[in-house]
Order: sequence, then structure tokens, then C-alpha cells
Amino acid sequence: MKVIAALPRCLRLHRSRGPTPARARSGVRRLTILARAAGAASIAILVISCSHPPGPLQISFDRDGVAVAGLSSAELSSFRRARLTEDAWHNVFAVSVRGGGLPMAGKYSIESLVVRFSPAFPLDPGHTYLATFNPERMPSPRHDPPIESILSLAGPDLTPSTVVSQIYPEVDVWPENMLRFYIQFSAPMSRAGAGGLIRLLDDKGQEVPQAFLPVEADFWSPDQTRYTVFFDPGRVKSGILPNEQLGRALRPGRNYSIDLDVGWKDAAGRPLKTGYRRSFRAGPADERPIDIQTWKLLPPRVGTRDPFVVDFLRPLDHGIASRALSIKMASGFPIAGIAGLRTADSTWTWTPSEPWIRGEYELVVQSILEDLAGNRVGRPFEVAMPDKPDRRTPAEQVSRTFAIR
Repeated sequence: MKVIAALPRCLRLHRSRGPTPARARSGVRRLTILARAAGAASIAILVISCSHPPGPLQISFDRDGVAVAGLSSAELSSFRRARLTEDAWHNVFAVSVRGGGLPMAGKYSIESLVVRFSPAFPLDPGHTYLATFNPERMPSPRHDPPIESILSLAGPDLTPSTVVSQIYPEVDVWPENMLRFYIQFSAPMSRAGAGGLIRLLDDKGQEVPQAFLPVEADFWSPDQTRYTVFFDPGRVKSGILPNEQLGRALRPGRNYSIDLDVGWKDAAGRPLKTGYRRSFRAGPADERPIDIQTWKLLPPRVGTRDPFVVDFLRPLDHGIASRALSIKMASGFPIAGIAGLRTADSTWTWTPSEPWIRGEYELVVQSILEDLAGNRVGRPFEVAMPDKPDRRTPAEQVSRTFAIR
């Protein structure tokens, strides 16, 4: 093996960080030409270090911490050899909360062109930081005056922006035995409960006391944009003490409003952009179980991707209906698609991923499906307690067949 030339280390560094500089490409070409001329079977290239001179010292902040640039190769090498203790580092290079006095804890490192300080904990928005660097206290001192830099990280944007986009159900008449409703927000909210933030107002603007389930629980959707509010079931269900003492919160024929406080915090700790009020009228109690045989099924045409439509003939629970129905072939093969709710949650649609083919299908309904009053498939919410309890396990799902021709 013949050693015919040497390239400086700085060229190798350039090559590792981006396109090869013209100077490096030229050097490699010259080495190749020399090797061919010498008839060398192989080449050994010595990589020698190239130093860079000192420059103006500069302090910069970035998301990883604080860096000092402008140090020469010799000065960086002296830091590596010195192996400074934390206190010794603080004498040379210190970062602190401005006005806080003590240097922050963290890790110091020597990189190819800078000395870096990485704080043990991320820099906080809303605080002002002071970084100082004293070149006279370096292991290889430089007789320049100390430098400093001040950084103020922008605090969080506290301008309210989240709003209530909808309350479900969308119908204007709610049954007096209404069990739950949903509040949809435009952005993720905090995990805090809704205690004291939701009020039920009657037609005189007076708050209806003890209307909602008094539990501070996590009734949020996984993305924290939808909150479930329960009317107190003890007042809804007849024959038990709260119902007998207070009656239902809703009275048929009267007008009500759901009033949401503007102080409800979103995930960033900001209040709502504005309060929200949703008005409705209370209607008679609905105590009918859900009967899927009464639903109107509207099958699409063969070869299309038109939606399969189910008309419930009355609104069902928004949160449950969106996930309690599906389609499969009568043979058991599942059909991929996208479900949707229309006409104030009284219509369900299923749009397939692939065009419909001729055959027999099943509409599968989970037994958890409920209407606005908590009535389920084949079972009303108002169920009298039998003398002998029925120990049979209820079916987890029911189905209804239909054909596409």
C-alpha cells in the first residue's frame, strides 16, 4: 500500500455534513490521478487535523440549550483536556434565571465548533435567562472581556380561542326523562370535570338545582374534545328516592337552556372564547325500547359506493350510535367503510370502502345502543323490578338482514 497524499480532517467533516465542497472533490480527483500514475493497487490517505483560529465570541440560545461559538481549535482542545468540574465550568460559562443568582444545573459538552450547556430541565416560556462567558477563566485563557446574552422565551398564548361547537342531541325537543347529552368543543380541553361550569336554566332564567349527576369524573372522549353530561339518573328513574323527593329536572311543555361558563379551561389552561347557551323544550317521557325491526333500511345499488341508510324514526344517543352499528355480509365477511349520523342523529349511514356487490348482508347492532332516554334494544330504561331476577345473559348484539340486488 502506498501513501501518496494526506487530506485535512476538516474536509472529511464537511463531507459528513452535506455536499462535498469543491476543494475536497478536487483533492480526491488529484489523489485518484496520482494513484493511477503510480500504479498503486491501493491507496492510504492520511487524514490530518486542520485547526481554525479564534474568532469573535458569540452566545446563542436554541431549543437544546446555550452555545458559545468563536473558540479556536486549541481552545476547544484545552477544554477537553481540562475535564472541568461543575463549579469550574460555572466560573467560565454560567446560565441562570435573570435575577435568580445561582447558575442552573446541567451538562457541559465540547462539540466540533462550540461549547454547549444543556440544562437539566427545559427552559421555561415566560422566564428571562442570562448567559455569561468569561474567556479569561478558560483553561487556555484569552484576554478578552466577558460577554453575556439575555434570552426571554415567549410565554404561552393565553388568548382564548376554544369554543363550544355543538351540543348533542341537535333536536329542539328533549324527553323529560332525558339521560345524557354531549358537549363538543373546537379544541382539546383540560381533564378537569364540569363541576360548577354547567347549569340547567328554566324558562324564568332560574337554575334548576341538582339537575346533573354530581360526580367529578373523567367523562371525556379520548381526544378531550367531547364531554358527556348525565342528568341525575336517580331523578330520571321513577320509583326511587331522589325521583320521589325532587321529581325529574325537566317538566314537559316547559322551555330550558343549558348554560356553559366561559371559565371552562382548555388543554392550554385558557378559558373559552365565549360562553355558550343552548335552548330546548321538554317533551313527554319516552319509555319505548328500541325495536330494530321498525327501522327503515334503504339499500344502495349494486356497483356503487352510495351509502347504506338506516332511518331510526327517532333520534338515538349521539355518542353510542356512532359506534354501535356495522355492516357485514351474511356469510360473516366484514365490510369496511365509514359510518355517519345525519338528521339530528335519527339517520345512520354506512359508506363502503369498495363498491357494493350483489348479495345478502346483515346490519349488526350492539346491545349497548340507546336512545335519548336510555332505552336499549328490546329493553326500556324504566324496567320494573321482577319478583324473580332474570339470570339469563342478554345478547351482546342483534342483527337484521337485507339484500342488495
